[in-house]
Amino acid sequence: MDLIVCSNDNSFGPAVRDCANRGNFDFTISFERLLFDVTPSAVFLVLVTRRLDSLVRASRTVHGKELQALKLGLTVTHAILRVVLMCITASAGAWLRTLFVAADALGLVAAVLVIVLSALEHSRSPRPSILLGLYLCLTTPLDAVSSRTLWLAAGNSVARLGASIRTAATVFKLVIALAEAWPKSRWFTSSHDPATDSPENVAGPYSLATFSWLYPLFLTGYRKAITTGDLFTLDKSLSSATVREKLQAFGLNSAVSHDTKSRFSLLGSLSKALIASFFNPILPRLVLATLTLFQPLLIQSVTQYLDKPAIDRRSEVGYGLIAAAGLLHIGIALSGAFYWYLHERYPSSFALFRIILSATRGAG
Repeated sequence: MDLIVCSNDNSFGPAVRDCANRGNFDFTISFERLLFDVTPSAVFLVLVTRRLDSLVRASRTVHGKELQALKLGLTVTHAILRVVLMCITASAGAWLRTLFVAADALGLVAAVLVIVLSALEHSRSPRPSILLGLYLCLTTPLDAVSSRTLWLAAGNSVARLGASIRTAATVFKLVIALAEAWPKSRWFTSSHDPATDSPENVAGPYSLATFSWLYPLFLTGYRKAITTGDLFTLDKSLSSATVREKLQAFGLNSAVSHDTKSRFSLLGSLSKALIASFFNPILPRLVLATLTLFQPLLIQSVTQYLDKPAIDRRSEVGYGLIAAAGLLHIGIALSGAFYWYLHERYPSSFALFRIILSATRGAG
């Protein structure tokens, strides 16, 4: 595979220099492989192991063989395309080969895990997969940028074939993201009753990020005064039965006592039970803080661009700034929504823990 590289493509960049074939408006190949391929795949591999462990121990709650077959076909085809892409990029030049093979190997492992996670999430979780939805949603635009670079840098037919395969894999990833977001309420097993379930329990990542699961309640409130019967049932993860099961799993029965030793044991049980709820808001908060810090830099770039004479303004830079502004503010809105959603759940969980502990002590 022959690529027409720029003078600083072997450096982190991030922007290319003296690169006429890519319009002097692109990221370096090293930057794209490390930030767009290696980093998302590595983070996904770390997060998926914990989720798979949880799903393996869960019972089946969804049938829907037609939808599952569609997802399986899409994810397997995507993985096959990643295999072909890795074989093509292995023929690249010396330093490019190392970079491409490392990035594509991680991408292939992630694609295989997407197959496994998709199958388990479909049958054992009532809601569309949040982890899969976020991973696919975040990496599809990054893959599109990498595909553009491959097309612009292609120097022979093999490189153009590699760009075609990468583009096809990106399209399949987008279709997988749409298929994974499809609601599964109509295929619940008899052990799961959707009539008594809250829409929050079956909401996917996009529904949670936009709070669209609340729209029916808003419409009810628009038409009439809301009563207690109009409210949704409580999320199962916040129900007293679920909270008590968590505490019992972490040693509540042995920890509830008035002596000093047992009090430390109780503190340990509480910490283990609440640790996930405590750390869940941290990642979206970090994303929100990072994007907020980038706002002044974007404003400065836009101001500098507009200060130039019209003849010196490059149209591709203007389009890039428009795209950056759109992505930045969409990212701020979505990460802010996820942060506040997860942040408000933690005090609720903690209050329930306190109530159950008080009741347990009183009963003892």
